[in-house]
Amino acid sequence: MKIAFLILLVTSVVVYFSGMFKRSTKEEKEQKEAEDNFSPAYTDELYKSDYIEGYKMRGSDAWGSGYFGAPRGKGRTHKGIDLMNDAQNILLNFKFQILRYGKSYASSKGNDLCEIKILAKGDLQGYTAKLMHIVPSVLYPVGSIVSPNTVFAFMENMTAKYPGMSVHVHLELYNTNGQLVDPTPYILS
Repeated sequence: MKIAFLILLVTSVVVYFSGMFKRSTKEEKEQKEAEDNFSPAYTDELYKSDYIEGYKMRGSDAWGSGYFGAPRGKGRTHKGIDLMNDAQNILLNFKFQILRYGKSYASSKGNDLCEIKILAKGDLQGYTAKLMHIVPSVLYPVGSIVSPNTVFAFMENMTAKYPGMSVHVHLELYNTNGQLVDPTPYILS
């Protein structure tokens, strides 16, 4: 009796946890249909601009597309852009201040979000940005002013939680009124 109960308990736990990170067939079908009908306005080229250099846009993988406005299922869309580079480090071509660190999601382990204020860069001055899926450097605590082209964080490897997802940093951009804007035009030359 105890062995049967133990086997049932272990089986239940395994089934529960194996289903936590796997999408349902219906969700996968909806995501696939949305992606098939989605046409990003930009390509996967390597970006070189006054704002960011040496990154490429995350294309489509098992979890979706990295473009602004890409479908996310259940009527949601992607609120930012996902950027990748070979070094998996994060640096920006402008001066900014670190406003806070936090969690991207309630389930995140540790601080994997960094909110910054852009201090000097033409049209972007005074904008704020959220960078998610990062591993912050201890060298840059909240309040730090970071110089252009300085590595201040690294990309978090999320493949254990999201198998098949490309390693990337998620970038959301907010104007001086706090409204979400598409960061892509600022990144393209």
